Amino acid sequence: MVFHRVGREKKPVVGELVLGVCATGIIIYELKNHLRTVTRRFLWKETDTISANHRKLTIECGGPSGKKHIFVTESSKIAQYLVVLNNLGHRESLSKSCDEITAKVEARLRQQRELREMNRDLPEPCPLSEMKEQQAW
Repeated sequence: MVFHRVGREKKPVVGELVLGVCATGIIIYELKNHLRTVTRRFLWKETDTISANHRKLTIECGGPSGKKHIFVTESSKIAQYLVVLNNLGHRESLSKSCDEITAKVEARLRQQRELREMNRDLPEPCPLSEMKEQQAW
């Protein structure tokens, strides 16, 4: 996980919040008495857009609200770096989920092929009229 100090847009004191980038998304921690407490999580699958404009880092969430969360970084270079880092993490997450979906589809197709082969080996079902004759003792 990579950490960077950020601030809220409405309270531009840099250093009160820490933004962490990890494999599952972005986690915002608040620093209180030298302890980090999680205040917000942005999972990759719920994140629509991550952008930077000067020192501002904007994270747009999906869903019905489509809310924008704006954070202020120490410099515009850090904001751009965080955008690149987040885009790489998001892309990696998408490729992993695509790989998982592909593996599941391939496993399902393999299972269906095996079932078809097993059904080919079964004897042909006899007509209903023959079954009635066999049951008549």
